[in-house]
Amino acid sequence: MVMNAVMVLRKRPANWDEAKKDLGNPSFLNELVQYDKDANLNDQMISRVSKFTSLPEFEPEQVGKQSGAAKSLCLWVRAMVLYGRVAKNVAPKKAKLRQATETLSKKRAQYKAAQDELQAVTDKMMVLKTKYDESVSLKERLLAESAELEAKLDRAQRLVGGLGGERTRWDESATALEAKTQQLIGDCAISAAFLSYGGPFNTEYRSELLQQKWLPTMKKLEIPASETFSFANFLADPSDVRTWNIQGLPGDAFSTENGVMVTRGRRWPLCVDPQFQANKWIKNLEKEQGIKIVDLKMSDWMRQMENAIQFGNPVLIQDVGEDLDPALEPVLSKAVTKKGN
Repeated sequence: MVMNAVMVLRKRPANWDEAKKDLGNPSFLNELVQYDKDANLNDQMISRVSKFTSLPEFEPEQVGKQSGAAKSLCLWVRAMVLYGRVAKNVAPKKAKLRQATETLSKKRAQYKAAQDELQAVTDKMMVLKTKYDESVSLKERLLAESAELEAKLDRAQRLVGGLGGERTRWDESATALEAKTQQLIGDCAISAAFLSYGGPFNTEYRSELLQQKWLPTMKKLEIPASETFSFANFLADPSDVRTWNIQGLPGDAFSTENGVMVTRGRRWPLCVDPQFQANKWIKNLEKEQGIKIVDLKMSDWMRQMENAIQFGNPVLIQDVGEDLDPALEPVLSKAVTKKGN
């Protein structure tokens, strides 16, 4: 009985043979779940199925006593019948709703068209307003630039008038610079000699080398050089010298020359420093670079040297004697071996 009702809803022959074929179909339950109620349920279909659902024995509880699966199918059939009857009453209301929805869609389309037209007018107005604002801004900017240029022109005229007397001094400076440029060859040669050989000597002997040896040799060989050559002035920047003085280097010319040799020379400097002036200055000079202080009497001085070289820290070796540890030879001679890229 239940399967007959199911077969009627599925528009199949209502007999047991056909019902057994459907029950054996693996997609039978899936087809029931996806049953198109709106397309299949009509008055004739509901009337035919009602002949089964009106029977007293078609109650789910009664059917469930025979089979749980049949009970589920019975519930499905009754649900379809109930849906068809409700849909019959709801259909006119759906039609009215659909008509109202169509009317609303038309009104919304008209409203949207009006909004688009208003937006187009608004956009055009904003474009015109933007152009107007840009024109006003350009006018104000040009007026401001004009006033600024007039002020600059006035200041330039006054500056040119005030600096007219500086021309002579500028000409003299240009002439002096040109002469110094021509004397660079000799000055560089003297600086190289001073840096290479003047370190061990006192200020008197350095002056004698400069005035009685090197400058006369430059003149003899007709190499242009400054007659008032100063090693410190040639290789040291005044700002660097001021910084050195702040860091503890004495301000006399001899100390300044020594500072130039320490900072400009390619070889490691050996400082004879009974008053510890160089010691103090070098520590302050390299403080920010993380200077390492090493004494050859320390048990781990070699390890500290290796770490400093590895990480690029400056090293100050204090209290060295006449003989140095042979292990320092590769460092002092800069015997560097490059590995890799």
